[in-house]
Amino acid sequence: MNKISNVFLKIFSDFWDKFKTHKPKYASTYFDRIIEKTSKCSDPQEGFVRYRCTHCGQDERVVGFTCKHSFCLRCGSIKAMKFVEEIKAKLYPEVDYRHLTLTLHEVFWKVFYKHHWSSEIFDRLYQAAWDCIQDVFQTYTHNMKIEVGAIMVIHVTGRDSAYNVHLHILLPMGCIEMISGKWIDIPRVPYNLLHMRWQKYLLEMLEDFDKSDWMKETIASIKEKYKKGFVANLDERILPKGGGKLAKYLAKYLFSPSISVKRIIKYDEKNEIVEYVYQDHQTHKLETARVSVMDFIGRMVQ
Repeated sequence: MNKISNVFLKIFSDFWDKFKTHKPKYASTYFDRIIEKTSKCSDPQEGFVRYRCTHCGQDERVVGFTCKHSFCLRCGSIKAMKFVEEIKAKLYPEVDYRHLTLTLHEVFWKVFYKHHWSSEIFDRLYQAAWDCIQDVFQTYTHNMKIEVGAIMVIHVTGRDSAYNVHLHILLPMGCIEMISGKWIDIPRVPYNLLHMRWQKYLLEMLEDFDKSDWMKETIASIKEKYKKGFVANLDERILPKGGGKLAKYLAKYLFSPSISVKRIIKYDEKNEIVEYVYQDHQTHKLETARVSVMDFIGRMVQ
């Protein structure tokens, strides 16, 4: 590989081969090409464009071709910006939006991790969330014929970059009444109903997807323990018109690894340790995660 431009790429350059022996499912030409392509992003040896001053003809700049892959911290941010603009174009400028987070009990995360090569379980998760929102809005409007909208993104990592399946939803605070075509404002969503409906649709989906005895027993235990439903956090704050700020947050996790180079505060190559900082979701304070190189790479590629 060429000269490594940042510590993130250096970690992968130093330990990618070892990681593949640690996690054989990543030992494929598909992942090798991604890592190699990303490590050579903007390397002039891989192709470049030369610019010269049209006035004096002397000043010259050589710009290497970028890899244009979402795994790249640089190119991923460019894709993220394009995503934000696409999302903002779909939002109604005069409608209030709020940020809804739907969480899963951690006991179910391993089911998603086991099937994370297949889109089926994630497609079903989207459908369960959509059914939940439809049900809540229908109940709130006393079963009027309505059309609801939402933009959903599944995240599979938490703020500490550990595996954590949840959904972020950009939720308009209203819906369209289909007969009259009028907009109906929904200033508040009943939390108790939201929690119960989310639990209902999620557990029904999981039970249908995985018919094992373990799943049946786990769901029965969860229902007994969580009689008030699952956590569905609807931010009380009304987002600025257009929802662009939340769109940027969603895009960050869609188009690049869930970290930036500046968050990596220590890389101990000899002892194979990486330390990085993250903002705790509960306390909003900066915390430090200290993990093995193998765990760090695993968290970045999961």
